[in-house]
Amino acid sequence: MRWMVWTLMALLFAGGAAHAGTECPKGAVLELENHLKNALATRYLEDSRWGAPEGLNLEEVFGVELLEPEVRVYDPSTAIVTGTWKVVGLQKGCRVESCRRFTHVWILVEGEWRLMSQHLALE
Repeated sequence: MRWMVWTLMALLFAGGAAHAGTECPKGAVLELENHLKNALATRYLEDSRWGAPEGLNLEEVFGVELLEPEVRVYDPSTAIVTGTWKVVGLQKGCRVESCRRFTHVWILVEGEWRLMSQHLALE
């Protein structure tokens, strides 16, 4: 789980933002969510582990999916995204799936969307 926090922190401070430009805030934030999913999928594949639930250490990760993302824009500079992350992998020779519900808070700072807060929960 610690590596996930570091990955998210790296995205916050090193290229985890999109320029607002004339894009629709929902589209820009959803694009960032997909970028985050791809970064985490790559990290899972490199690391070959998925932090929790307890005892779930995957031998191989087949992929990470972003399910049913919902983007709500509250003003021109604040968006909240909810959805589910699904990780599919191999544990002790069996295919397993692990899902997490998430909430991400995105803030527009100096023309770039930044992930300011996240919450993950077991589904």
